[in-house]
Amino acid sequence: MRILLGAVLALVAILGVPRDGQPQMGGTPAQGAQSQSQGAGAAPPFDLKDEAVVKQGATLFATTCSYCHKGHPGAGGAGVPTLRDQTYDKEYLYKMISDGPPSGRMPAWKQQYSPEQIWKLVAYILSLKPTESQ
Repeated sequence: MRILLGAVLALVAILGVPRDGQPQMGGTPAQGAQSQSQGAGAAPPFDLKDEAVVKQGATLFATTCSYCHKGHPGAGGAGVPTLRDQTYDKEYLYKMISDGPPSGRMPAWKQQYSPEQIWKLVAYILSLKPTESQ
Protein backbone atom coordinates (compact mmCIF):
# COMPACT_ATOMS: atom_id res chain seq x y z
CA MET A 1 0.00 0.00 0.00
CA ARG A 2 2.82 2.40 0.90
CA ILE A 3 4.59 1.72 -2.40
CA LEU A 4 1.36 2.35 -4.30
CA LEU A 5 0.83 5.65 -2.47
CA GLY A 6 4.40 6.67 -3.27
CA ALA A 7 3.93 5.80 -6.94
CA VAL A 8 0.69 7.78 -7.10
CA LEU A 9 2.33 10.80 -5.46
CA ALA A 10 5.26 10.61 -7.86
CA LEU A 11 2.88 10.49 -10.81
CA VAL A 12 0.92 13.46 -9.48
CA ALA A 13 4.17 15.41 -9.05
CA ILE A 14 5.34 14.57 -12.55
CA LEU A 15 2.02 15.31 -14.23
CA GLY A 16 1.62 18.51 -12.23
CA VAL A 17 4.79 20.11 -13.65
CA PRO A 18 3.77 23.06 -15.83
CA ARG A 19 5.09 22.99 -19.38
CA ASP A 20 7.18 26.13 -18.79
CA GLY A 21 8.88 24.46 -15.80
CA GLN A 22 7.94 27.25 -13.40
CA PRO A 23 6.38 26.33 -10.07
CA GLN A 24 2.78 27.42 -9.67
CA MET A 25 1.66 27.13 -6.10
CA GLY A 26 -1.05 29.79 -6.02
CA GLY A 27 0.97 32.89 -5.17
CA THR A 28 3.11 33.67 -2.19
CA PRO A 29 2.18 32.34 1.24
CA ALA A 30 1.06 35.81 2.28
CA GLN A 31 -1.10 36.22 -0.83
CA GLY A 32 -2.52 32.75 -0.39
CA ALA A 33 -3.41 33.45 3.20
CA GLN A 34 -5.26 36.60 2.24
CA SER A 35 -7.14 35.21 -0.74
CA GLN A 36 -7.62 31.57 0.19
CA SER A 37 -7.91 31.34 3.97
CA GLN A 38 -11.67 31.75 3.90
CA GLY A 39 -13.24 28.38 4.49
CA ALA A 40 -10.00 26.95 5.85
CA GLY A 41 -11.96 25.44 8.70
CA ALA A 42 -12.26 26.21 12.34
CA ALA A 43 -9.37 27.45 14.41
CA PRO A 44 -6.91 24.79 15.51
CA PRO A 45 -8.44 22.63 18.25
CA PHE A 46 -5.16 22.68 20.19
CA ASP A 47 -2.01 24.73 20.74
CA LEU A 48 0.09 24.48 17.57
CA LYS A 49 3.24 24.92 19.66
CA ASP A 50 2.49 21.94 21.92
CA GLU A 51 5.41 19.49 21.62
CA ALA A 52 3.13 16.44 21.46
CA VAL A 53 1.10 17.99 18.64
CA VAL A 54 4.26 18.94 16.71
CA LYS A 55 5.61 15.41 17.16
CA GLN A 56 2.39 13.87 15.84
CA GLY A 57 2.55 16.26 12.88
CA ALA A 58 6.14 15.19 12.23
CA THR A 59 5.03 11.56 12.07
CA LEU A 60 2.24 12.41 9.61
CA PHE A 61 4.69 14.46 7.55
CA ALA A 62 7.19 11.59 7.44
CA THR A 63 4.58 9.12 6.25
CA THR A 64 2.92 11.32 3.62
CA CYS A 65 4.73 14.53 2.76
CA SER A 66 8.34 13.42 2.88
CA TYR A 67 8.05 11.58 -0.43
CA CYS A 68 8.10 14.91 -2.28
CA HIS A 69 9.57 17.10 0.42
CA LYS A 70 12.38 14.59 1.08
CA GLY A 71 11.78 14.40 4.82
CA HIS A 72 13.68 17.64 5.28
CA PRO A 73 11.64 20.54 3.92
CA GLY A 74 13.70 22.66 1.60
CA ALA A 75 15.38 19.66 0.04
CA GLY A 76 12.51 19.02 -2.37
CA GLY A 77 12.81 18.72 -6.11
CA ALA A 78 12.06 21.29 -8.78
CA GLY A 79 8.86 23.14 -8.04
CA VAL A 80 8.48 21.72 -4.53
CA PRO A 81 8.22 24.75 -2.24
CA THR A 82 10.68 25.22 0.56
CA LEU A 83 8.83 24.71 3.81
CA ARG A 84 11.72 25.48 6.12
CA ASP A 85 12.96 28.83 4.81
CA GLN A 86 9.70 30.72 4.44
CA THR A 87 7.26 32.14 6.93
CA TYR A 88 3.80 30.70 6.48
CA ASP A 89 0.43 31.69 7.84
CA LYS A 90 -1.33 28.82 9.61
CA GLU A 91 -4.56 29.30 7.66
CA TYR A 92 -2.63 29.28 4.35
CA LEU A 93 -0.94 25.99 5.27
CA TYR A 94 -4.24 24.46 6.37
CA LYS A 95 -5.87 25.43 3.08
CA MET A 96 -2.97 24.18 0.92
CA ILE A 97 -2.80 20.83 2.75
CA SER A 98 -6.55 20.40 2.89
CA ASP A 99 -7.50 21.48 -0.64
CA GLY A 100 -4.19 21.37 -2.49
CA PRO A 101 -2.87 24.35 -4.45
CA PRO A 102 -4.77 25.76 -7.44
CA SER A 103 -2.06 24.38 -9.75
CA GLY A 104 -2.94 20.83 -8.74
CA ARG A 105 0.74 20.03 -8.15
CA MET A 106 -0.04 18.62 -4.72
CA PRO A 107 -3.10 16.53 -3.94
CA ALA A 108 -5.78 17.65 -1.52
CA TRP A 109 -5.43 15.68 1.70
CA LYS A 110 -8.85 16.44 3.25
CA GLN A 111 -10.20 13.04 2.15
CA GLN A 112 -7.33 11.15 3.81
CA TYR A 113 -6.78 13.28 6.91
CA SER A 114 -9.15 14.72 9.48
CA PRO A 115 -9.07 18.46 10.21
CA GLU A 116 -7.18 17.66 13.43
CA GLN A 117 -4.52 15.73 11.52
CA ILE A 118 -4.15 18.58 9.02
CA TRP A 119 -3.68 21.03 11.91
CA LYS A 120 -0.97 18.71 13.29
CA LEU A 121 0.84 18.90 9.94
CA VAL A 122 0.52 22.69 10.12
CA ALA A 123 1.97 22.65 13.64
CA TYR A 124 4.97 20.64 12.45
CA ILE A 125 5.66 22.88 9.45
CA LEU A 126 5.38 26.00 11.60
CA SER A 127 7.90 24.48 14.04
CA LEU A 128 10.63 24.13 11.42
CA LYS A 129 13.73 26.26 11.83
CA PRO A 130 15.48 27.95 8.87
CA THR A 131 18.44 26.14 7.40
CA GLU A 132 21.91 27.40 8.34
CA SER A 133 22.48 28.94 4.90
CA GLN A 134 19.87 31.60 5.65
